[in-house]
Amino acid sequence: MGGVSTAGGAPTSGGAPPTGGSAGASGAAATGGSSGVGGGAAICAVVHKGLSVTEYAPKEIKQAVVGGGAADKAQVQHMVGLLLNISQKLQADAADALAVALTHAHTRASIERLGIPRTAWRRRR
Repeated sequence: MGGVSTAGGAPTSGGAPPTGGSAGASGAAATGGSSGVGGGAAICAVVHKGLSVTEYAPKEIKQAVVGGGAADKAQVQHMVGLLLNISQKLQADAADALAVALTHAHTRASIERLGIPRTAWRRRR
C-alpha cells in the first residue's frame, strides 16, 4: 500500500499497486516486485475505514516518479530519495511504497487542479 491523501490530517483515500488480475500483473509493485499479502491487508484496512483506493500500474508509477515508464528499481529508489530529501539508501519495498504515495498525491492534485474525473486522467496518458 502506498499513498494516502489527507484533508485536515485525516486520510481521505489511498493509492496502491495492482493486487492481481491477469497472470502478467499478479501483484506487481511500483518497480515490478510483489505487493503480496501485505499490500492486500493494507488495502483491506483502507476500505474498512470507508476510504477509496486507487490502483496504479507499475508503468504509471515509474512515469510519475522518474519521468519514464521503463525505469528500473535503482532509478525509482534514487528519485524517491531525491524527491523526499532522504539521504540514506532506501530499501526496495520502502521505495515502492513511497513511489505509490508520490504518484497518488501527484495524480489527485493534478485531477483536482484540472477539474477532470479520474477516468479521463487515465485516458490522457
